[in-house]
Amino acid sequence: MLKLNLERAFKMRGMENVSWHLVKLGISRPTISRLMNGEKSGVSYGHLEKICGLLNCTPNDLFEWKPSANANLPENHALYALRRNASARSLKEIAKDIPLERMGEVENLLSGLKNE
Repeated sequence: MLKLNLERAFKMRGMENVSWHLVKLGISRPTISRLMNGEKSGVSYGHLEKICGLLNCTPNDLFEWKPSANANLPENHALYALRRNASARSLKEIAKDIPLERMGEVENLLSGLKNE
């Protein structure tokens, strides 16, 4: 089953209160509610573009896929790239356990990744 998982992407960016951010993008509260509760089977390209712009990501980063019981796809199928680790953590959560004397290494690593 393919689904939109906005909470995961926002959490990874360290952004809380997903609804507030989506309202700021001009997405209506009823649409937000349907998106967040999985009641909406589609999302507009315009909304996807705004969300991706805010999060600096691609639409693939917003979707996750869990094979259904009757999914009969080879293990090298492209959809497997959308399987997600259920326990996404924000950088803030990860950083709190890193000793302060090693934070310079983290900063250098992140700067290098950003510049790639």
